[in-house]
Amino acid sequence: MSGRASSWASPFRVGVVMPVIVFAASLLAGTREAVAHPRHEALAEAEWNRATGKLEVSLRLRPEDLEQALTRMLRSGHVNLDSTADVDRHLLMYLKPRFVIRKGDERMDLTWVGKEVDLRHVWIYFEVDLPHDPTACQVSFTMLMDLLPDQVNTLNLRDGEKRWSHRFSLDQPVVSLIRNPEPAGQTDE
Repeated sequence: MSGRASSWASPFRVGVVMPVIVFAASLLAGTREAVAHPRHEALAEAEWNRATGKLEVSLRLRPEDLEQALTRMLRSGHVNLDSTADVDRHLLMYLKPRFVIRKGDERMDLTWVGKEVDLRHVWIYFEVDLPHDPTACQVSFTMLMDLLPDQVNTLNLRDGEKRWSHRFSLDQPVVSLIRNPEPAGQTDE
């Protein structure tokens, strides 16, 4: 070997290649961590429409989690949100006991509007009859908690300029729909 450094050990290659190797290794380690501990959460955005007396809800879930929950509920072959017959009816059957709004002993009616499915999310759209001021209502939002014990669901509510946010888990599956209304931008968790 001559007095020159080998091509691998040259300062340029060490200065460029080693950081790339370290970066790639950190990406792989991070990917493994993300796969080992996926985040289980659902997001519902709801707006109370005073004119119609309805709470208009958009619910976002991961398609693979919802397909697994429907498959378990139906106790049949794998449910596919794009191709399974009557999937909207099955979604409504799964949704109704897991998104419940009550005013006293009265359970508010839920009406299916539709859904959108893409690779990352499924959006479910529905309305809940709320003809009166919703401040005395309780909401239970337990979507996917029967399947995923670490599931955390968030409900963002809007009534005109007022906004609130509530989090639901197995430890707290029911909360008051609206507590102490705050100005826009404030949250009540």
